[in-house]
Amino acid sequence: MTPEHRHLDQTRQLLRLRELRRGQAEAQARQAREAQARALAAAQATQERVAEHQAERLGLLQQMTQGHLLVRWASQAQACRDLIEDRLERAEYALSEEEDTLHAADRDLDHASASLRTALARSDAADRAQHQARQRLAAALEKRAEREDPIPTALPPGAPR
Repeated sequence: MTPEHRHLDQTRQLLRLRELRRGQAEAQARQAREAQARALAAAQATQERVAEHQAERLGLLQQMTQGHLLVRWASQAQACRDLIEDRLERAEYALSEEEDTLHAADRDLDHASASLRTALARSDAADRAQHQARQRLAAALEKRAEREDPIPTALPPGAPR
């Protein structure tokens, strides 16, 4: 086997390896995008719950301050207000956790995207190396054909020369 053939085989193997790694990086980036989308949807849903509880609290407070609630209902209104405040606090805490999850998903997506870009660049470099190896092999074969040199072949072990 000529050095050009060996080099071409090596570049083929390198290209296959780079394509496998690129595939893995693409899968990881896809998973990171999906996780980020889920985290964003969860954060938006929690934000909507917070807004609903804030509106509910505001409505109750307006009713209490405008005197629409009779004095005898004041204790029940206060209990309702406490319940709304508790729900709002829980929703705000959940929102904080969802935002942390979203930030982590964003970081993971950034990392996966960077890995994908690296894998793509390495795959492209391996593809270019294989293309160059093919060109070198073709040039070497053409040069040998011009000189009419026989293409060296590997002899089996122990064969006479």
